[in-house]
Amino acid sequence: MTHMKNLIKLISCIFAIMVLFSCNKTKNYKELIIGKWQIDSLFSYYKGEERMFKPGNDEHLIIGTWYNPRFWEFNKYNEKKDFRLNYKEGKSIFSYEIIGDTIIFSNSQLNNKSKWAIVNLTDTNLVLESNATYVQGDSKTINRFYFTKRNKLSNDKLIIGNWKIKNIFSCMYEYDKFGNPELTDTSSMKDISINYIFTNDNYKMINTGKTYLNQSYKISEDSLITKGYPFFIQKLNEKEFILSVDGTESAFGKNSSTILITKIVGEKIK
Repeated sequence: MTHMKNLIKLISCIFAIMVLFSCNKTKNYKELIIGKWQIDSLFSYYKGEERMFKPGNDEHLIIGTWYNPRFWEFNKYNEKKDFRLNYKEGKSIFSYEIIGDTIIFSNSQLNNKSKWAIVNLTDTNLVLESNATYVQGDSKTINRFYFTKRNKLSNDKLIIGNWKIKNIFSCMYEYDKFGNPELTDTSSMKDISINYIFTNDNYKMINTGKTYLNQSYKISEDSLITKGYPFFIQKLNEKEFILSVDGTESAFGKNSSTILITKIVGEKIK
């Protein structure tokens, strides 16, 4: 009898530890997931076929493109926003709840609820996986999303200096009647004589020795804000920056069905 009581106590202790561990993990996940996450890639398994998708030139409704990526943003109010740089596509908002290693998304208006497994979640990386088995043919489908966290710039003073523009890539696309983007044109400019010179609060654009822009700017989180429009800072370090901008309104007007996204790559020369 004594042995049985001890065994019951041991099992109770193990169960209590497991519950405590699960609660702590849930708490950590709730804190770590807050912020903006950029989709790096998507692994898909369907009907026995494995595929890996990464943002490229061609439009992908789920992961976006390298010049107009897709983001998931989680806030402290248990909301998940799904959006692109392009304002015309808007944002979709879902409620979320984290229980252990599972995150549950729901949208009351769409009467939609889905469960995802948290495969990995750290300060910088997030991996979520969804599994589904469909009745027709018992086909199993797995989707695994890989994200990188878009943290605030650790040092926004890195922008100060003289930057040689290496490449300007522009892409135009239009939405069809179903709201799906269709790529219509791309262009790329290399070996161009353009420099951006940034000081503490001012920047100039110089082309073949002539100054075409001379105005103030500020950096807010991951955006470089000028008088014209905000640039999204995709990359900024001691040697290189990559800026993306939605130039639709300035090029075609507010109600245009044509979308223009431009990506600028610069190399610091001093």
